[in-house]
Parts: sequence; C-alpha cells; structure tokens
Amino acid sequence: MTINQVVRMPASAYRDSFDKQDINNLIDFYSSGTGQQVLQDPTKLTKEQNEALALFHGSMNGFYGI
Repeated sequence: MTINQVVRMPASAYRDSFDKQDINNLIDFYSSGTGQQVLQDPTKLTKEQNEALALFHGSMNGFYGI
C-alpha cells in the first residue's frame, strides 16, 4: 500500500482536524527518510532525524499535544 492510499482512506475523518496544508505536510513528512524511519523503527532515529521529527511535530499546530 502506498502512502497516498493510506492517506486517502481516513482523510475524510480528519477533515475537521486538518486543513489541506496539514495533510500535505503529513504526506511530505511520512514520505521522507525520517518519516519512513519513524514508521519502521523510531528507536533508530539519528540526531538529525530526531530534530526533523521535533520540527514536524511543532509544525502540526499542537495536534500532538507538544
């Protein structure tokens, strides 16, 4: 299953929580090397990947409670 397929399935349920830019940010992040590592094994994130993850969380307007 591709990222785009995964995003499309629940997208309608999240329309009240995310705007189009948020969804594009999610797609971009989880398509990146850091996003893929988060999905595969987040315990193996590098320092740079952890920094990118922190920036991503910050960009999601507090959705993650951070």
